[in-house]
Amino acid sequence: MSTKTSNLALWIAGGTVLAAAIFAAIWLTLPQATSPANNATTSQPTSTAATTPTTPPNPALPALEQVTVTDTLIQIGQADAPVTVDSYLEFMCPTCGYLERENEPLMRQMIIDGQLRVNFHLMNFLDPASEGTDYSTRAVNATVEIARRQGALAWDFIAALYEYQPDEFTPGLSDDDLTTIATNLGVSPEISSTFADLNEASWVTASNMAASDGLTALGATGTPTIVINGRKWEGEVSFADALSAAANG
Repeated sequence: MSTKTSNLALWIAGGTVLAAAIFAAIWLTLPQATSPANNATTSQPTSTAATTPTTPPNPALPALEQVTVTDTLIQIGQADAPVTVDSYLEFMCPTCGYLERENEPLMRQMIIDGQLRVNFHLMNFLDPASEGTDYSTRAVNATVEIARRQGALAWDFIAALYEYQPDEFTPGLSDDDLTTIATNLGVSPEISSTFADLNEASWVTASNMAASDGLTALGATGTPTIVINGRKWEGEVSFADALSAAANG
């Protein structure tokens, strides 16, 4: 049994997610996963505009449970939050994992406090790096299934995918692994049992294409790319200071 599989088994048994690693390295020293050129062919920032929600928001819910699914985005947090983060991510991108694990606790708390809304632009261009299993597509598909049907758990599922992030050039997590993680978080079996069907495959494709367009418009070459209140962030792995400045500005 691999170390990663053993860790997953321990989490399933004990319900404990491993503590996030702290990375103090400078952002510019960390390699981005590069989006293929054929997925970034237009300068129109189509992915940064909120399209018509296919899952409408419910302002009566706690902020972390206010989840909107549009044609190409998953949005989490109050619509009127003073800070908006656009997060361009790929679930197999290792630098995305560093960034998410470092910043997730603060972002979670800011969402709970009504200070932050996060627009997730999810990509799958690293599918070829998963030995034919299309891991990135499967991970995004599972995420949007949860966001649509049990949105209160979408944030936790994204965090768990990065906690148990597979290495590039491995098969990635299996469909059974994705189902187990979701079940441990409380996702209904009616939802998790459909992951392997890839019912959201067309959404995944649309999200990847729109995110590629958005990256091109930003002058970015890959993931992770973070935009805070409309401004591309460039700095250290932790963007806590930028979030605080945006919230107080």
